[in-house]
Amino acid sequence: MIMVATDKVSTVRYKNSIREETLYEMSDLLNERNC
Repeated sequence: MIMVATDKVSTVRYKNSIREETLYEMSDLLNERNC
């Protein structure tokens, strides 16, 4: 049970980190277009 719970938490954190990276990349692209 504990192993599965930690796996779920790690996957959620992993997905969140990927989302943040994609958001930063998108914002960078938008900034380049605006300039």
